[in-house]
Amino acid sequence: MKKLISLAIAILMFTSSTVSAFADTANDDFDLIEYVEVNNIDSRDEVIAAIEENTGVELHLDEIDGAAIVSTEIETDHENNLVYVVTTTSEFAATTATSKTYSASSKKEVFSGTGALLYTISISAKFKYTSGVSCSVSDAAGNFKASSGSLWKSTPKISSGKITTKKAYAQVSGTAKTLLQSQKYTLKMVCDSTGKVTSNYSEA
Repeated sequence: MKKLISLAIAILMFTSSTVSAFADTANDDFDLIEYVEVNNIDSRDEVIAAIEENTGVELHLDEIDGAAIVSTEIETDHENNLVYVVTTTSEFAATTATSKTYSASSKKEVFSGTGALLYTISISAKFKYTSGVSCSVSDAAGNFKASSGSLWKSTPKISSGKITTKKAYAQVSGTAKTLLQSQKYTLKMVCDSTGKVTSNYSEA
C-alpha cells in the first residue's frame, strides 16, 4: 500500500520594529516582543490575534488545521527586534513496504511591527527515505514574493542535495532589498533516514 506524507512547516516571522519600506496605517505603539513575553504567547493563532486586535490589520493568512500541528515554536529576538513563529504540521500520513515519501514545505512570512505583510519566502521539496538507511530529495522549488505595495525585492537561489547518505536538504536563500535596506535570508529543510524533517531559518 502506497502512502504519501505531506509535511507542511509554516514559519512566520513578525517584526517588532518598523522595517517596512512603505506607509502603514497600523498602531505604531504596538510592541509585539513585549506583548508575546508579557502574555506568554505560545501559539501561532495567538500571535495573529494579537497583531489584528492591537493594530486593526486583518492579516488574511492561510489557516492551519490545529489537529495537524506537530509543534509550535515562538522566539523573540531583542537584538533584531523580531519575533519568530515556527509551526510544523503533518498530514496524509502513509507508508510503503520499504520507504516513505514526504511532500514538505516551509514558509516564512515577514511582517512589519505595525502589521503590514512585507514579503513571503517559501521552499518545497519531496523527500524519500528508507528507514535507517538513506534519504534523498527531489523537486525542490522556492519563491520570494513581495506583498502588494511593498518595495522589497529579491532573486532567490534554490539548492538541494545530499548532506550525507542519511540526510538530504532543500534550501532557498538570497538578499531582500529596498532602496535603503538589505537583509540576507536562508530557509532550509533537512530530512534524515528516520523520516524526521526539520526547518532552519536565519536573517542577517
